Amino acid sequence: MDKNKLLGGGGRNKTPAHRQPDHAPGGFHVLGRIGNQRGDVVQFTVIFPVLLFIIIFALSWGVGVYTKMAMTTAAREAARTYAVTHDEEAARFVAADIAKNILGADVSDELVDRFKKNNVYLEKVDIDGSTYCRSIVVFKLPIPAWTGVNSFKPGGIKVGGEALFREEFIPPEGS
Repeated sequence: MDKNKLLGGGGRNKTPAHRQPDHAPGGFHVLGRIGNQRGDVVQFTVIFPVLLFIIIFALSWGVGVYTKMAMTTAAREAARTYAVTHDEEAARFVAADIAKNILGADVSDELVDRFKKNNVYLEKVDIDGSTYCRSIVVFKLPIPAWTGVNSFKPGGIKVGGEALFREEFIPPEGS
């Protein structure tokens, strides 16, 4: 039996017009019909800003999570240093140095000193008869003005980390 008769062709190729391949006059294949360009423009103008917003939001969220991780690391190291050395200034320096290095900030010593003074909180806490050293390190994450968030959250968003270490015993000198 003839293949064309099985397909209902009756000997000639009678492919319906909507199934004809799209070819430009020069024989080049056209990827789509050029019929509804206005609909394509509307789709693009609706989808593109939404997609751009999602990408920018994901990148901003990633920066926030990375900063949170950096502050938690700085707090952990500050609490450990404070628990072992019992020296607040050394613990503050460790927290500021780690925050500066992880965040990749090229800042002056004056800014590092201000960070140590205003953004690193150290305290000793008594829990069940044991003394613990607690450290909280806070960083204000700046928000770009074009996001519009500055109108209700001026100056940025505070991102912080916290750590708790049991205080180590230091034997008295001379023993």
